[in-house]
Amino acid sequence: MRVAAVQLGIPVQSYTRDLLNGLHARGFDVVLVSRPEDWPGYVDPRSLEAPVYLVETQKPRRAWREVRNTIVQALGLPASISPAHTHREAERYLGVSAPFDLVIGIERSGLEIAARFAEKSGVPFVYYCLELYIEDHPEYPRFKWKRRSEIESHRRAAATIIQDQSRWNALRAANGPVSDEVFFLPVGVPRLAERTARTAPAGEPSSVLYLGLIRPTRFADELLAAAPALPSGVRMRLHGPISRDYAKTLAGRRLPDNVTVTTELLDEAGVVDLVESAAIGLSLYRRDYANDRITAFSSQKLAMYLRAGVPVISFASESYAELFSRHRCGEMIDDFAELPAAVGKILERREEYSRAAREAFAAIYDIDQYWARLAEFLTRVAARRA
Repeated sequence: MRVAAVQLGIPVQSYTRDLLNGLHARGFDVVLVSRPEDWPGYVDPRSLEAPVYLVETQKPRRAWREVRNTIVQALGLPASISPAHTHREAERYLGVSAPFDLVIGIERSGLEIAARFAEKSGVPFVYYCLELYIEDHPEYPRFKWKRRSEIESHRRAAATIIQDQSRWNALRAANGPVSDEVFFLPVGVPRLAERTARTAPAGEPSSVLYLGLIRPTRFADELLAAAPALPSGVRMRLHGPISRDYAKTLAGRRLPDNVTVTTELLDEAGVVDLVESAAIGLSLYRRDYANDRITAFSSQKLAMYLRAGVPVISFASESYAELFSRHRCGEMIDDFAELPAAVGKILERREEYSRAAREAFAAIYDIDQYWARLAEFLTRVAARRA
């Protein structure tokens, strides 16, 4: 079966690569349609076994783009999520290439292009939703003028791929009525080849790892304030991209003695090494809107922690309560005042938590277990071609 996956305007991450490689291994003739600027360097293109078609883009002049967006928002018109030239190039490729049996629209821009192509060709398409950019999102005023296009496109989709039932409930309530055909695909990672067991140098303190954007809106200030109260000998490491302004802010502060902040860009192997060096991983997301609250099965860093047998600490939410009820691989906290106690509790019985983490990975986050079922699902959807 010939399948096109369309992902434009967002960086190509390993979960896209793993999806395409998984389908390729099941005999699918699959191609990724993306842009050159969608490959930021984290994922090596050589690790993708499927071919890639790169869409050449022409960005409108900034002044014209701002005027156009203002008019569209003021009039409440349905807005195209991607630039028109990008749409035309992607649709032209889909139209002139060998016939496709199915198109997967990854995220909103891919969804819109898949829907437009399907309208002309009759080829069914599937919406692969990774982010819940719906009405409760704090940045909704910035993208509300694009919502109509997403909703209309999703309602024409033959099926949806999303991470779990809770995220599906939120998306369906926001976009419905949509097709009931859904495949639950947690954001996971592949198994690693057997590696030599890591042993920390004598005297090296246990480390609590925060992996992600380092900024106040991601609790950086709260983490720095909580660090001095961690159990004796425990260090905290914050690793990830940081804005120039916040880097200057931190440079003017005296950081706690047990805190390390690192910002260098790591490739996939480097991230694996970093995660495996941690005693505990932090999986902390806001709880006031669905996209961040429902993350126990949609967080790649959580999957990487569990693959390495690293227990996690999260904020209390229905999503993590479900995970921890099935596998006691971490602890939940209500606020940062509870972080030191949670760290101490895990370290006292870390072997038990670590074993549960590996069990959770094998049961839920080992992404390779899903490809055969997904291939069957997509084959069934494609058979309903209009």
